[in-house]
Amino acid sequence: MKKLICLATLLCCTMLSTAVVAQEASDKSAPKTDNKPTDATKKAGRDRLVIDLFHDNWLTKPDTVTTKWYGRGIGVYSMLLDKNLIKKNVSFAVGVGLSSHNVYSNVFVEYYDADSTLLTPVYASVTNTTTGVVERVSVDYKKNKINTTYVDVPVELRFRTNPNAKGRSFKLGLGARVGYLISAHTKYKGNDVTGLSREVKFKEVITKNANLNRFRYGLTARLGYGNINIFGFYSLSTLFEKNQGPEVVPFSAGISFNGL
Repeated sequence: MKKLICLATLLCCTMLSTAVVAQEASDKSAPKTDNKPTDATKKAGRDRLVIDLFHDNWLTKPDTVTTKWYGRGIGVYSMLLDKNLIKKNVSFAVGVGLSSHNVYSNVFVEYYDADSTLLTPVYASVTNTTTGVVERVSVDYKKNKINTTYVDVPVELRFRTNPNAKGRSFKLGLGARVGYLISAHTKYKGNDVTGLSREVKFKEVITKNANLNRFRYGLTARLGYGNINIFGFYSLSTLFEKNQGPEVVPFSAGISFNGL
């Protein structure tokens, strides 16, 4: 998450710098007039930067998996193209950005071979002193999450009402998003899973062997007023490769802020 915030900050700074340079160049090349900018001119640069803050969860998952309500994520996108289709009311937008997703649950990602990945409830391996058999015993924990980070390409068909006196409009955005997985890991903090009476915390990278889908794709929707919207993403792809892991379908829902 910290790395994503740094990358998002760098992305925002780059976009702001580009916008400032472009605006200065435009101001120098445009002929000077005494006319005030119109509402259409004011609206021309809107919705270029999109920041999503959302709840993360899995819509479809094995019966043994329990997810927490406080799963959360962030996405930062630069909409590089916003092409008007019908005046200023309908446009088509394409962009690029980063998103990080955190799902808190009761399971570890365990992989046994190239074609077998399981979501196994957190347990400790303890040897029964009477029988000598290694048994699985449930343990208490404070944090157990799975994080996935993607480079995304969003596309969106945008509908806007005419702006009011304050330059604000009602907005609806319907689209899709394609992403490529750049990192994935789990984080755990709780009682030692080796059975020792102590608290531990560790981070495990799971990108290489977990049969995670490298590519994801899904549908998006935004609805709001001014620069604040409610946002949703429904994945049409599963978290794991088909027949190589459990069938898990992610979704996200939250608030979206857009400006510039």
